[in-house]
Amino acid sequence: MTPYDPVEQEEALRAWWQRHGKHVLTGIALALAVIVGGQWWLEQQRVKRENAAILYTQMMDHLEQDFAQAQSLAGKLMEEYGDTPYAVFAALAVARLEAEEDKLDEAAQRLHWALERAGFLTGGEDLVRLRLARVQMARGQPDQALVTLGQVQEATFNGLAAALRGDIYVRQGQLDKARTAYRTALADPAVGGQQRALLQMKLDEIGAGEDAG
Repeated sequence: MTPYDPVEQEEALRAWWQRHGKHVLTGIALALAVIVGGQWWLEQQRVKRENAAILYTQMMDHLEQDFAQAQSLAGKLMEEYGDTPYAVFAALAVARLEAEEDKLDEAAQRLHWALERAGFLTGGEDLVRLRLARVQMARGQPDQALVTLGQVQEATFNGLAAALRGDIYVRQGQLDKARTAYRTALADPAVGGQQRALLQMKLDEIGAGEDAG
């Protein structure tokens, strides 16, 4: 066995460090940079979420009393915090009131924007599609509305999509298709309460039709 020689070991270590020390230091520096950078990024994301939450709260406070200010705050959320859920919720809230005030173009633009970013929420995209289809129908774009409804994927929304599809067919005068759509909606257990009563009333108004028997 080779005897332990501290001098020899020290010389070997010094030689190794001369060859590899720079790379070791570089690796340590990079590792520290990744750790510090990751912590900085997480902190920035936390601050960003908090700022977005504050803006969203302010927007909701103005929604009923000062709609113009609510629109402005929603626009800021969409522009500066578009990758947060708060921006999507803000777009949906403002689009609803824009549609009620017959500002259909503005509502459609916000809903298209929200649709591209609603994937974070289970069923979120389909919820936006239903609202967008209503706006498209109100804008006199029934074919586009039907295409939008055809993209609904979650089974939870099938009944609501069928009900809206029935409304579109009634406007187009396609009553047989409307009856089929309404009956599909009524067969969905997820559709209940007042909505079910309203659907039955709509179905009664257009009659049983030839497809009833």
